[in-house]
Amino acid sequence: MKRGKLKKMMALIAGFAMVCTVITGCSSGGGASDDAGNKEDSQSSADSEEKETYTIGFTNRLASDVFLKTLEDKFVAACEADGRFEVVLADANNDSQKQVEQVDNFLVMDVDALVLCPNDQESLVPQIEQANKSGIPVFTFSTQASGGDQVYVGVSNYDCGYCQGEWLRENLPENAKIIYLAGNMGYQISIDRENGLKDGLGDRLAENGGDVEIIAQQEYMYTREEGMTIMEDYIQAYDDFDCVVTVNDQGACGAIEALKAANRLDGVMVCGIDAIDDALNYISSGEMSMTVRQDPDAQAEALYQAICDTFDGKEVEPVIETPVQTITSDNVAEFVK
Repeated sequence: MKRGKLKKMMALIAGFAMVCTVITGCSSGGGASDDAGNKEDSQSSADSEEKETYTIGFTNRLASDVFLKTLEDKFVAACEADGRFEVVLADANNDSQKQVEQVDNFLVMDVDALVLCPNDQESLVPQIEQANKSGIPVFTFSTQASGGDQVYVGVSNYDCGYCQGEWLRENLPENAKIIYLAGNMGYQISIDRENGLKDGLGDRLAENGGDVEIIAQQEYMYTREEGMTIMEDYIQAYDDFDCVVTVNDQGACGAIEALKAANRLDGVMVCGIDAIDDALNYISSGEMSMTVRQDPDAQAEALYQAICDTFDGKEVEPVIETPVQTITSDNVAEFVK
């Protein structure tokens, strides 16, 4: 029997024994001392119930990713403030097999819940299904696993990409040329953001008969270093481009650093997703055009609330989405810390 369930049963047994004592005391005409004892027993039972704790196994896809780390920290802080939840952290560091082993370890530990940021959609499905059989609730964020029962908390990654495309459709010059730093196509998040971007560009996209062309596209693993390296190569390969679009802000910041070092940033729009602090500062300085904010605070709070509701026996929706927002020079001052 799981730790949380065992504690709850013991609390119920203690509560039932307390009720029997109260009834017996009343029927035998017990005095004030009996009443005081009953009150102490009642308080003790209540304190026991309040102190019930649950262990949460939490594995992040990449803890060095600023957005994901911010969400992790906010979630852990909420759990610590609550007092009922102990969070055991693990970092997959973009390694699917490593993450599988981490979740296997959590299952051996017999944790009370799993919180997963899957490195890909497929790898953790057997572990999620095993958790389902064991009665362990599973929560995913950023990326939804392709199988098993889970509560997904996050944004619509399609909407993130669509915000980029929609803004570009309205702001790109005629016959614009785009370089696109796409995320790893093994991630559904990458596929959704690319589809959103192209749909947002709509009839301005060359493949739809429009004037805007994506002249180069390359996958990367969402890191600033890779964004910088890829952009350095593209600076050498292309003399003329108008815009760099990246699947996240880390890549955008890396691209900006490469463009600045080559004195190629002037006249080039750079667009990202996540609204990390560095991206907001680049927008404030005019070195970046836009980003899409997927609020990590709101996602962490929604994740924490979903876990609370689950352990309180409340119904929880299988998909919980938080809104996204386009940030440009027009509104960036609202978000710069």
